Amino acid sequence: MTNRNFCIICYGVNQIKIVPIFDQTAPGVWDDFLRIRATAMECNYNYELSSDELERALSEYKNEYQRASYNFAFGAYDNKKMVGFIRGNGVRSTATIKCLYVLPDYQKHRIGHNLLSTAERSIAPAYKNIELISLWHAEKFYQHHNYTTKYGTNTYIKRVDNPHCYDVPLFGFPARIKRMCSNIFPDLDVSVFIAPNTPLFAHFDIKGNIDGMLIGAPQSNRAIVSRAKDDWTKKYLTRTFDNYKQFVSALNPEHVK
Repeated sequence: MTNRNFCIICYGVNQIKIVPIFDQTAPGVWDDFLRIRATAMECNYNYELSSDELERALSEYKNEYQRASYNFAFGAYDNKKMVGFIRGNGVRSTATIKCLYVLPDYQKHRIGHNLLSTAERSIAPAYKNIELISLWHAEKFYQHHNYTTKYGTNTYIKRVDNPHCYDVPLFGFPARIKRMCSNIFPDLDVSVFIAPNTPLFAHFDIKGNIDGMLIGAPQSNRAIVSRAKDDWTKKYLTRTFDNYKQFVSALNPEHVK
């Protein structure tokens, strides 16, 4: 089952929500990443991460988040519990998927598929190529999703196209996005409103062009800028933002003022 606000899939009697993580520094996010990664590695590879390895992974996550200007992440949630995640960043024309893990009890229920496809739709407007280094257990998964090996190694690449008729979360404002917004913001440089943790949603028309955008305040439930070619698109973007904020405030009420 899907809707335009979040990708929702059924798992047993529950619904798993795939939710954008604009602020990876929010309380508990890094801990969830490490918990899921450690559990998945132990189950899939019979390898238990040491405390030193977990510390290095945490340092790596934080350093990448601070260095890159475009960081994307999505979490898969069963109620308020994160059960899977994908994260990465973008440089020049290429986005790199750094991690994709799902808890063992939730694997083989298309949660990894939905995390990957949702991230791809979000990446596509800003970057045309996606690159990743796959662990051996996941290579068939990426091959199934049309990633091709590079030079016969475990480095995989994929070219992606702009989304069509989707509300898409964006995680920054690179030059390509800025150019695409000129048709709806000819009198406004919206990049000045974008911080690393700013909730940003765009709607794409049938041709893959942006025809609506909503920029939210990072730590409040209000929109800073909302503009669209028609009232229906603006209304749907507002609903998407409201649903996102409602979910985030339920996870971390102290983080949304």
